[in-house]
Amino acid sequence: MNQYEGIFIMSPVLDEEKLKGLTAKIEETLVKQGGKVTNVTNWGRRNLPYRVKKAREGYFVVLDFTLPPDKVKTLQAAYRLLEDLLRITITVKSSSKPAEPSDKPRVDAKS
Repeated sequence: MNQYEGIFIMSPVLDEEKLKGLTAKIEETLVKQGGKVTNVTNWGRRNLPYRVKKAREGYFVVLDFTLPPDKVKTLQAAYRLLEDLLRITITVKSSSKPAEPSDKPRVDAKS
């Protein structure tokens, strides 16, 4: 199973109760697809850089989760059916460490 990060932008007209309900529905759908939620972070209400479905603001929720790679497209299709979700972005989290800088001097290709 791969590790993923999902950023969900929800409608700004949702009240606190509906926002929690939608977050629970997102998690429930993920678990039904064979995934496991490792972390949920609520970023709160933020301005959008451009309008999304006629909205200038949205509630941001970030989910860290594990999921089999073949289930990602099915999961995205299920999330698109939720009307109160404005935008969904799912990315693979890198499990490798970034490369260490080398002590050797850099050679330009001009030579």
